[in-house]
Amino acid sequence: MLMPYLIDGYNLLWRIHNGGESVSDIQLCRAIDRYLDIQRQRGTMVFDGIGPPDKSDFFSLDSLSVQFVGEHTDADSVIEYQIEQSTAPKLLNVVSSDRRVRDAAKRRKAGVILSEQFWSMVKVALSKGSRRESPPGGKIMGISDAETERWMKEFGLDE
Repeated sequence: MLMPYLIDGYNLLWRIHNGGESVSDIQLCRAIDRYLDIQRQRGTMVFDGIGPPDKSDFFSLDSLSVQFVGEHTDADSVIEYQIEQSTAPKLLNVVSSDRRVRDAAKRRKAGVILSEQFWSMVKVALSKGSRRESPPGGKIMGISDAETERWMKEFGLDE
């Protein structure tokens, strides 16, 4: 079941930096995009401000959409609004360590993941592999003609 992620971008980035790691905003988004791809999920990362002049790197991600909220509001307000407007809030995973955002998520019974916990989950998943493994070739290609003949004989269907 798809459980979309709604992520407080600078809150997560600040927690990562506070934990001693150096990650840029685009590196963070790429890592989260890979994580969501592995999990077969989708997400939205919401950042305060207008972001860098060239946002093309942020908009070339597959599983993560990125929003810069502009100068006249803040990410917390936008996230609260998105939680409030959600038609299925119980399916949301809200990632933030900000009390205001967590409280808004809890009011609508959305899942809440603290930023530092989420980053740990991301690192563990990414260390295990960049993508889910593809099914074995036989599952895609089917069995060979020789194998088909053998099974037809085995079941007496070759006549």
